Amino acid sequence: MDRPLVEVVTERDIDLLLIEELNVRPEFLAWWIASVRGPSCPSDHLIGAFHSVTHPTLGESDLLILYRDAAGAHHAILAENKIDAPAQPDQADRYRRRGEAGVASGDWTSFRTCICAPHRYLESSTDAAKYDSRVPYENIRDWLKAVKHDVRCQYRAQIIQSAIEQNKRVYTKEPDERVTAFFRAYWQCASHEFPELEMRDPGSRAAGSGWVELHPGQLPRGWAIFHRLPEGFVDLSIPDASAHVPDFARSFQHLLGKDSEVVKTGKSASVRITVPALDRFAAFDEQRDAARAGMRAAYRLLFLSRAIFPIACHARGLTSA
Repeated sequence: MDRPLVEVVTERDIDLLLIEELNVRPEFLAWWIASVRGPSCPSDHLIGAFHSVTHPTLGESDLLILYRDAAGAHHAILAENKIDAPAQPDQADRYRRRGEAGVASGDWTSFRTCICAPHRYLESSTDAAKYDSRVPYENIRDWLKAVKHDVRCQYRAQIIQSAIEQNKRVYTKEPDERVTAFFRAYWQCASHEFPELEMRDPGSRAAGSGWVELHPGQLPRGWAIFHRLPEGFVDLSIPDASAHVPDFARSFQHLLGKDSEVVKTGKSASVRITVPALDRFAAFDEQRDAARAGMRAAYRLLFLSRAIFPIACHARGLTSA
């Protein structure tokens, strides 16, 4: 059988799966902490990973991971887990306030908030950008799948995959008239004023659609430009280059403006320009100038790609031919 007989995966199913892995598998704990706090963060000893930890006035954290570094200081990761449920009001802010309350009470000396969810959810939710870090389900699935000759890990990877597919079914169920109208107006503006971007007809769009994806013919194969509307970012995505972000940041420095940076985006490295955020549920005409700012940034990145392509190839030991 290629996949488990799981018709519906609940967020609690994923919560408990993650809690067990964090508590019993040190390699998974180390990977999780590195994903949230960075690869250089020390994680000497797990104190515990807990489910549904409730603050008397600030609400509940889906996951709370406590660990101690070599110096004895305690640190916390407060994680929200989503499959397809909408964010609650001020949810990300309440996670931060719970973290700050833990510092004030002496429960931990530092904290990070994070959200784990399918990539499609993370890219479309305006609330997701308010957390310190984001952990895509796809990354968790891939980590579990990489543990060879472990039947339990392979099964759990399939559970995570089922949750990813469940999210896709929810987010592609029905077109949203407001979002469709916004994307169509964006496309008409881009086609008229920035034809070099070669934006394709967006067709009907669901409520979860939050990115404009551009693949102009001038870009190197596999590269793409993403205008992340709710977050206010335009990214030039360089595939399978996340390990080279520090090298790219140094090599591209003389080409980038003050509003630009090189960041890790999943397995890719991206040259990012910050632009005004856009509300895809609101009228395009009311945000036309802000949308144009994003299109201008995309055009800049298209022009910049010609200069950084050979530099990126050299940094990765590839040929630019």
